[in-house]
Amino acid sequence: LTGDDVPRAPADSAIVTGVVTDSTTGHLPLAGARIALRDDTARVLAVTDGRGRYRIALARQGAVTLVARHPRIAVLGYDALGAPVTLVRGREAVQPFSTPGIASVRRQLCGERAGVDPMVVVAGAVRRGARGDASA
Repeated sequence: LTGDDVPRAPADSAIVTGVVTDSTTGHLPLAGARIALRDDTARVLAVTDGRGRYRIALARQGAVTLVARHPRIAVLGYDALGAPVTLVRGREAVQPFSTPGIASVRRQLCGERAGVDPMVVVAGAVRRGARGDASA
């Protein structure tokens, strides 16, 4: 969209909206994903709703990087998904996030020499049990 077609935001804020999805599950929405600025990840700006949607308003402008965090993203081997956004006061930007596809996840978790079937990936986390032993 350009010119008069660009959605307007309040004059003192830049608005960013988007949807966070999981491409390994047919792009199902990720409810509960936390959206933050890369340089201030401790301050959560938004949490996605049941349809994976978020909306944030920032009283600043210029180039920033947004990050999305969710347990599903971590299980796939990634700390967060990041995306650059240019904020302009009074304007709305759309920034979707989607997890990497199965082939990328397989390379991330298993390396280039992993098995030959690109559709098979087993992901999970190992945690210490109550007795200090490793358990899945």
